This record gives sequence, structure tokens and C-alpha cells, in this order.
Amino acid sequence: MDDKYVLISTDSHAGLPAEGYRDYVDARYREAFDQAAAEAEAMRELSKNDDTARFLAEWDSEIGEHGGMKGAYDPEVRNKEMDHDGVAAEVVFPDADSAGVGGVTKTP
Repeated sequence: MDDKYVLISTDSHAGLPAEGYRDYVDARYREAFDQAAAEAEAMRELSKNDDTARFLAEWDSEIGEHGGMKGAYDPEVRNKEMDHDGVAAEVVFPDADSAGVGGVTKTP
């Protein structure tokens, strides 16, 4: 049988590392942005524990060397990841990982 399927991801997430948003924030809100970023980083530090370390080690071993979390904000890496996974298209949502525990991104 030569049936072919087109794989479309309907729950992808993307977002810059938090500091990447700073230049887009109106200057009058940057101090508040910096405060929120410091609080988010403090929360991220609190979330670091053995379970988080195990999760990240397992995640890193599964995704291999084809881009990792850089695909959340680098389109060249994302395209390579999609090709690696056989994904033809995707629906992309803003990253919801506000604490950044998944790796790189920390959406403000």
C-alpha cells in the first residue's frame, strides 16, 4: 500500500528567550519588564531540583543534536527540526513556559 500522510503539528509553541523581548517593550515599561524578568528568574531557580534535572537530561537525550530549544525562536533550526520529524506544517502558539523550566524560553 502506498498511502501517504501529511503530518501537521497542531500544538507547537515558539518564543524568544525573555531578554529577546526587551527591545520591543516601550522604554517606559522596561524597568517593570526587568523586575518581572528578575522575578521569573528567581522562580526558575526555585524550580531547579532533581526532578527538573532528570526531565531536562531525558529531554536533551531525546531531541538529539538537531537544534533543541533554539527551534523555539530560530526559524532555520525550527525548519530542520520539522524536517527531522517529518512535519509538513504547524500551528504555532506563543510559548507558555513562563518559568523557563523547559530549557531556553521564558515568555514574559
